Amino acid sequence: MICFRILYLTSLLLFGINISLWGYEKRELLQKEVTLDELKSTLVTEQKWVIYPPYSDRKQWNALLGDYKDHLIRQGEQFLKYNWQVIKASDFLAYERIGSRNRMQGPHNKNNMALSALILAELAEGKGRFLEQIVDGIFFNCEKTTWAVSAHLTAMQKSGRALPELDDPIIDLSSGEIAALMSWAHYFFKKSLMPSHHKSMYVWNVKSIVRFLNHT
Repeated sequence: MICFRILYLTSLLLFGINISLWGYEKRELLQKEVTLDELKSTLVTEQKWVIYPPYSDRKQWNALLGDYKDHLIRQGEQFLKYNWQVIKASDFLAYERIGSRNRMQGPHNKNNMALSALILAELAEGKGRFLEQIVDGIFFNCEKTTWAVSAHLTAMQKSGRALPELDDPIIDLSSGEIAALMSWAHYFFKKSLMPSHHKSMYVWNVKSIVRFLNHT
């Protein structure tokens, strides 16, 4: 059971939520099939679905991770001095110019891997040693124009270009992955992070959702 929970948590942090809008068609299925009251009775609110202990409960985290704890800490230590990799406009454009996904996705995926490893390491150790880098990762993501990858932008933006456009927001698998990482960071470490970081994450997510809804 412990191994299963560890793998489940790791998969959530690494892979996030699979959000795919390929071939999107507005159907309003929920509005047709489910009433608001029925929907409210189904949803699990206030994070009651989370099966993991609070960040501060070291006894439960030690019991949950067992021998795997040291491994997660060592993984996170590799990113304590990590330099968050900026993705340039030319990196996005490389996909439409020469068909290269790696120019953009290479640093993009490494940044996500770093944040995931840092979050897991801090949950494992619980001493605050990884929090500064986690905050840097959160700030880095909040400053980005898009969380989508260049290949998906080319396929889904109205312009057909690989460079992100602020007025044409795209939510793809990658966006879901980063949203999951940011959500877990907020959930577990909200009492350890400064209020400004919460506001940055909230504002970024709300603006993105509003732009997307207006777009669709």
